[in-house]
Amino acid sequence: MSNLRGFNVMYDIEPIVIQQVKRIAAHLYTKDAAKAEEGSRRLENALLTPLKEKSGSAKPENAKRDVENVKGYAFEVALFNALATLGIPVLFGGSSEVGGPSTPGYDLVALNLTRQEPFGPLAICISTKCSPNQPFESDIQKLLSGIEALEEDPELEDFSFFGVIASPITKATDLLTRDRPDVKVWLRTELEFIFKANVAEDISGLLWNPPSTPKDLTDLHYLGMHAQSTAYLQKQRDRKVNNDEN
Repeated sequence: MSNLRGFNVMYDIEPIVIQQVKRIAAHLYTKDAAKAEEGSRRLENALLTPLKEKSGSAKPENAKRDVENVKGYAFEVALFNALATLGIPVLFGGSSEVGGPSTPGYDLVALNLTRQEPFGPLAICISTKCSPNQPFESDIQKLLSGIEALEEDPELEDFSFFGVIASPITKATDLLTRDRPDVKVWLRTELEFIFKANVAEDISGLLWNPPSTPKDLTDLHYLGMHAQSTAYLQKQRDRKVNNDEN
């Protein structure tokens, strides 16, 4: 198996199987079994569409907050599903409104349990922020405090931890800059890579490299081995066609 900065291929899952899992996820988002493509679009929209502020809205403040909350819940669940379709174990710590424990500081924990020695397993604590008004610096400090609590647990000494702020906004801000040394920042571009990845190794660098790693979204080595796995997927499809013809 290949590796990237000490990270193994997570699981030996064939890309064609990942595509089938993505198809299952699409069915979760539609009530009509014949409209899986529509379900996939709904999942994509939930993942990539930020809440838009409407100027001059007559809605009372509490009603506006309810709209923000509903969209935020949809985003954190969509990111959970997008990561899970790639075979990545994910723990849900999100809002109690959708059955989560409302973990302070972060909403999801993505796990890499197959890292090579001497690195040990890795847990990424992800804080999801769907509103263009978020996050505040206090949100990032809560995320870092949550990670610090995990790092101080002696039962977790084999694990490494770092944080991610995930937001579907399209442009970096003064606060959400990809050059932050303390947390990683996933904006719409990163979320699109996650949604479109054929296998987790397509975006292994995006997922597992620590915040201090230089970030270049045009560098396939940083993202992972996208070209290789895409070619592998095509080979799998060609093999299936040949088998069907025979």
